[in-house]
Amino acid sequence: MAVLRPARATSFDAEAFASLYQLATINMMSGYLGPQAYCILARIFPLPHHEHSYDVTTFAVLGGVPVGLLMAYSGTAHDAMARRTLMLYGRYALPGLLRSIPTILKLRPLSAITSVVPKDAYYIKGLAVDPDHRRKGIAGELMHCAESLALREGCTCMFLDVRTTNASAVAFYQSCGYKTIAETPSIRHQGEVFGFLRMEKVID
Repeated sequence: MAVLRPARATSFDAEAFASLYQLATINMMSGYLGPQAYCILARIFPLPHHEHSYDVTTFAVLGGVPVGLLMAYSGTAHDAMARRTLMLYGRYALPGLLRSIPTILKLRPLSAITSVVPKDAYYIKGLAVDPDHRRKGIAGELMHCAESLALREGCTCMFLDVRTTNASAVAFYQSCGYKTIAETPSIRHQGEVFGFLRMEKVID
């Protein structure tokens, strides 16, 4: 069974984060930040209080190696963390952002849903498990951890966003008790047509 632990502001954890986060985003971040996206994410990971920080990340660890990743935080923190994330992008990734303006504009319709998190919600920003360690219950453990963190924060519901084309992830979240409450328009990006589903689970 995997051991769950909070991430630490270390280079070891930053590299593990960047590797696993590629699985969680299906390379979306390269559309925003350019080809150096995951180097940039590893660089800002040890900094606190933003959407890709160690302080919102929990690892599932086997044999001392992170094999699963959960990124989650409360809705009350969302707006401030989003602003700090944009500030860090500007500081560390401005050239990539400028080159990616056409992509950012194309993806903008998705943000009408994905950028909004109610104050009483706990938002799962990312969930990923190394392909070699899937179907071992690790994703379920991480989801249970997210609910425990949410209850500790006084949240009453869980929110997440998932690609419409990621059928296995949608089915998994449904099996965890999540229901679709909204859907973004579909766009074409990197040869794929997709949108996002906003899914919710009420907790108590």
